[in-house]
Amino acid sequence: MRPSIYTELLAVEICHRLSMGESARQICRDPAMPVLSTLMKWLNEPDKGWFSEQYDKARNLQSDYYADEVVDLADELSECAEANEINRAKLRIDSRKWKCARMTPRRWGDKSSLDLTSSDDTFKPTVIKLVAADADG
Repeated sequence: MRPSIYTELLAVEICHRLSMGESARQICRDPAMPVLSTLMKWLNEPDKGWFSEQYDKARNLQSDYYADEVVDLADELSECAEANEINRAKLRIDSRKWKCARMTPRRWGDKSSLDLTSSDDTFKPTVIKLVAADADG
């Protein structure tokens, strides 16, 4: 029977496994773990704030794990001779890069810039002029 009652021990195990690169779906396929819907429910329950915070930290660690794995896969790619192996490694690299960028966009996402110009010219920057005060007044 799959667990449906939240325990801190179960939460720690889930977070540890996440931080070591397993996805939530992979973890929840384990008969000793809750189903994915139970896990999502726990993450949204206000009385389990500790778990939510630890889960977020585990996700950050998971993105680091994937980033390190990308380097390993790229190193292995240079040793591949077969086109199929190269394509497989590239797919694995691209999927991990995509997941890192979505999980922790501030750390791994594409850089974007903010354009403050308006298309209809209604935005005008404010110019502030500093005026020195007279000694007399």
